[in-house]
Amino acid sequence: MEKDGLERDSREKETKLLSLTRQLEELQDRLTESERLRTQQQRELDDLMSSQDDAGKNVSFTTFPQGAAKKLVKISLPFASSVQ
Repeated sequence: MEKDGLERDSREKETKLLSLTRQLEELQDRLTESERLRTQQQRELDDLMSSQDDAGKNVSFTTFPQGAAKKLVKISLPFASSVQ
């Protein structure tokens, strides 16, 4: 009887370990993708900030496209909520 309980406990722990390992891999994949997107968007932002308007002045944050800002927020929010 005690042997059965130990085997059951061992199986439960192994199942939990496998589940946590899968979750870790999924989170690492999501983190890698988020970092890739962040790097890409940082390059886009740097390009926008370094570009110049018709008068030869640097583009300011007031001219930063709202669509790009919303995209940054959308990408950041799902990842932040899953890490809690």
